Amino acid sequence: MHTLTIRIGLLVLAFCAIGLVCAAQPINVDAEQPQIGEGSCSGELACKGLTGTVGDNSCNGFEACLNASGTIGDGSCNGSCNEQAACFYSSGEVSNDSCNRHSACPLSNARVGDGSCNGVVACSRNFETSVGDDSCNGDAACPARIGIDGCLACIVPNGPIGDDSCNGAVACSANIESIGDDSCNAEQACFFNSGPVGKRSCNGFFACVENSGSVGKRSCNGEEACSNNSGHIGNRQCNGFQACKDNTADMS
Repeated sequence: MHTLTIRIGLLVLAFCAIGLVCAAQPINVDAEQPQIGEGSCSGELACKGLTGTVGDNSCNGFEACLNASGTIGDGSCNGSCNEQAACFYSSGEVSNDSCNRHSACPLSNARVGDGSCNGVVACSRNFETSVGDDSCNGDAACPARIGIDGCLACIVPNGPIGDDSCNGAVACSANIESIGDDSCNAEQACFFNSGPVGKRSCNGFFACVENSGSVGKRSCNGEEACSNNSGHIGNRQCNGFQACKDNTADMS
């Protein structure tokens, strides 16, 4: 009986020793826990699976930043009311005051500047495309073009978009070329554009819609200016209502 008591006592001591050793081991919380700012990640599944960092007052709404892995700034990726998935599965950097509204930047893997991509599906599937500051604001402003028969695995990258550009409903939707600063602002401006657009160009309702030619600086400003253009337009040309619409000539 005395031997059994000694063995039980030794067993208890052994478990206590193990417990002390485990307790003494440091737990690296920062290695697995993302940084989340104040007033952020409120909503059902808002930041579930998050591995990136989130600033203040961001990622609020249903699935707002579900499985997001990029850096998200202040006041960004917020749905409103019952809107959702603002930055669902995003991996690119989202700057301040950006990607707010329903599905504004889901699956985005490129940088979005300050004050950009605010609107329903504004920069949906933003694939390898940098968006400057104060750009792509409006419903469906800059969603990526997808492949044949809506193949989501066949996304065609947008071109880089400068500052203060592509603001307006469906402006630059399905664009695949570079757009300079202060360009393509107005409803459906540069919709389905596939030609490079210079600075301060293609501003106006339907300006440069389905353009496939090159457009220089300060050109093609006006309603339907350079729509369906396939030629080359230089600097300070084709400004005005329907100017150079359906053009095929080299004017550069």
